[in-house]
Amino acid sequence: GALERPAAAVAALLSWGAVEPGVPRPPYFWSDQYGVKIQFAGHAAGADTVTVVEGVTDDRSFLAVYRRAGHPVAVLGMNQPRLFTRWRKQLSVATP
Repeated sequence: GALERPAAAVAALLSWGAVEPGVPRPPYFWSDQYGVKIQFAGHAAGADTVTVVEGVTDDRSFLAVYRRAGHPVAVLGMNQPRLFTRWRKQLSVATP
């Protein structure tokens, strides 16, 4: 998010407003807490299902996908950075 905003602002400024801002990626955050890498992307509000697609929650190593009408709208990962990154990229192109 923050890394993409300057480029969008400069493009809009230099085009005198003729360029529409691009569609932003879903919001994203990460944190390292007590030896656990926590990553979240998307909009979980309004999701009608949450499914653990990899790992076990009790082990603090899992990936959960939030869906609305069958489409992924958010993803939560704990100690699953590679799989999380793949799902996050899918959120960028998915249109619920």
